[in-house]
Amino acid sequence: MKKRLSCALILALTTGLLISCGSKDGSVSNAGGNGAAGSAKEIVLGHVYAEDHNINRASLQFKDYIEKESGGSMTVNIQPNSVLGGDEDMLEMCAYGTVTLMTPSVASLETYAADWGVLNLPYLYDSVEDAFEAADGELGDYLKSTLDGTEYICVGFNSNGTRNMSNNVRPITCIEDLKGIKMRVMNSSTYIKWMNALGANATPMGFNEVFTGLQQGTIDGQENGAAIAYTSGFNEVQKYFSVTEHVYDMNAIICNRAFYESLTDEEREIFDTGIRTYMEDWQRNTEVSEDGEYIAKWEESGCAVNYLEDDKKEAFREALTPLYEEAEANFPEAWEALSKYR
Repeated sequence: MKKRLSCALILALTTGLLISCGSKDGSVSNAGGNGAAGSAKEIVLGHVYAEDHNINRASLQFKDYIEKESGGSMTVNIQPNSVLGGDEDMLEMCAYGTVTLMTPSVASLETYAADWGVLNLPYLYDSVEDAFEAADGELGDYLKSTLDGTEYICVGFNSNGTRNMSNNVRPITCIEDLKGIKMRVMNSSTYIKWMNALGANATPMGFNEVFTGLQQGTIDGQENGAAIAYTSGFNEVQKYFSVTEHVYDMNAIICNRAFYESLTDEEREIFDTGIRTYMEDWQRNTEVSEDGEYIAKWEESGCAVNYLEDDKKEAFREALTPLYEEAEANFPEAWEALSKYR
């Protein structure tokens, strides 16, 4: 592991979780989760999404399924809406088992295995279906293997949405429009490189800080899926929403390895089925089907919405050719696997 939490912070985080558990509606409520006898295996499921986002709605269905099918031998404690911090914070907690299960954007995994960075380049796929096929196929299998020997196991992939750009300076209609805009990106070297290569000023920032950053003008804009950006209230502090569709973003569904390996065969079958049915299949289908609705909500809230034309997307691809070539040279196995789905 490249990161470690201090003992004091671990104690504080663990204590906080002991006094706060996820209620059925995804909010934080009072303690418990392990049953009166303390025998149940508690799954602490943390994420950055608002209570009405499809990730949280999938989490609620996963919770119901796990608790019903296991007969109470497993419980699920949902901690939504960045209650436990951003993806980086929760990844550190997951390493120690304080968080059991989480859904970070694949960009967060670069810190632990650099090959994951190939997924963070724009315009890799022609469709979201291609992105799903790659995650479920050889590319996903290879990336999962890069976490061998760590405290993490990747148990699946779901959708973090088709990423678009919003800002308070101007609509993004071509590469030139990005020049000088302070654009928040995830703390990913790949994201920083490509955003700067397109002329913007890439500003790494935790997701839980983005609303305040936009509100106070620390950053001009951000890039995320329409659903997560809207349910997080970013439309309230942005003027322009540009449908650039630059990344079909995936989340890795990450579990603490020691917890996963502690499950009985029966419990693991229930757990895996719950992940596949709700955290993958249901969530992906819902994210895709609701995407247009959330773009419309951005417009209804008063933001100017524009769509990037196909020839302009191609210009973005051409401008980023050196970064594609760099990724192929640095991560040949990941790139070869990815190329089969492009």
